[in-house]
Amino acid sequence: MDTELSQIGSEINEAPSTAGTDKKAALEAKFFGDEHRKEETKQTLHSVFLVFIRIAAFAFIALFVIRMGHFMLPETYCWLDEKRIQAIDKSLFSGALGGLVMNYIKQAFPVAK
Repeated sequence: MDTELSQIGSEINEAPSTAGTDKKAALEAKFFGDEHRKEETKQTLHSVFLVFIRIAAFAFIALFVIRMGHFMLPETYCWLDEKRIQAIDKSLFSGALGGLVMNYIKQAFPVAK
């Protein structure tokens, strides 16, 4: 019994082990350091861009449906004048929106060669 009591607190005088601390520091740097902040920023920008793409796609579909409706409906049911129809045509077929979407898709899903 005496030997057990004498050993209590003996590890206090020993040098602390750094093996566990190094692993812990590496994990903390991975999950809470600059790399985590950079990855979090990239993820946020990616999410914002995906929301933008969804909104733009919805607007494109809505404009396309309206334009096709004006193309197929009799003139008595059409509500847009010629100037606005041309503006819709210009925005639908200018290619800027399609170019942005295709550029993003090429970056997001690279083709394996």
